[in-house]
Amino acid sequence: MSLIKRVWEERKELIKGIVIGVIIGAILVGGGIFGWEFTESDTFCTALCHEVMGGYDLALQQGPHGSEHCVDCHGEECFIDKIKMKMFEDPVTFVKYVTKDYETPVHAHITNEFCERCHITPLKGNRQMSDVGFDHVIHTEVLDCETCHGRVAHGYEPMPTGHDLCGRCHQGEIRDTTECSMCHGTTVALN
Repeated sequence: MSLIKRVWEERKELIKGIVIGVIIGAILVGGGIFGWEFTESDTFCTALCHEVMGGYDLALQQGPHGSEHCVDCHGEECFIDKIKMKMFEDPVTFVKYVTKDYETPVHAHITNEFCERCHITPLKGNRQMSDVGFDHVIHTEVLDCETCHGRVAHGYEPMPTGHDLCGRCHQGEIRDTTECSMCHGTTVALN
């Protein structure tokens, strides 16, 4: 009797168990990787969970963040934080979805840290991709980005600009032409 046949006869239950364990392990690992990747995709966010947003994908494409992915703003960067989000926050969101206990359009609070991933230079507070003449740090220390910029990321609300935006809080200063350089720098020509 050959060595292979003898080992098979003596250990076939062990060998079958190992083979079945490897197959089950491969399925679990592969399924876990697929599940992880899929839950990080725009398809998962828009087609499965956020179908309640109605027109979400179109509104996002037309908004200022149309080229971004959902997890760029709504996801965590750190692996441990991603796991915490998937274990603790996502199930709560799922329950709200099933029980229909949510506002529409759906809106998730976005912290300044998420916005700052793309919108600050190494000199914290200076906004990129804009001609805003002031350093945002004096605002971001006490306000959320959403306070001024609201729900513009998905195009749900048009972004107010200039005096319409800043005037919400600074109306008196806007009317005082000696205060113009506060936002516009010293290059503003006053008429």
